[in-house]
Amino acid sequence: MSTEFTPGIVSPPGDLLREELAERGWTSAEFALIISRPPQTVSQILNAKEEITADTAVAISKALGTSAELWLGLQTAYSLHPTGSQPRQAASTTSNAGHGSEASARSQNASREAESPPGPAT
Repeated sequence: MSTEFTPGIVSPPGDLLREELAERGWTSAEFALIISRPPQTVSQILNAKEEITADTAVAISKALGTSAELWLGLQTAYSLHPTGSQPRQAASTTSNAGHGSEASARSQNASREAESPPGPAT
């Protein structure tokens, strides 16, 4: 029997980054200049619409005095978590060429289960 711990809530790394910027009094545009990244990239990371790459993790760590492993670890934990793999937007808007997203499929399955009467206990 395998016991694996999966936290119920995993925050995207952009949440911690946003807190760090606020503590330092930096805007996202200022931070983009500091780490030599486009302002759109920083904005997308802050809003969980873009993942932190290894190169960006190195730039963030140098600017904040942390380790690149911290930022990659946060990104990996968020990406691997069942709820962290989807960008922050409504699941109904995240279809892929006519195929529903995984989150949408889970939602549909949950709806079907809620609508069907309970079966006999097994």
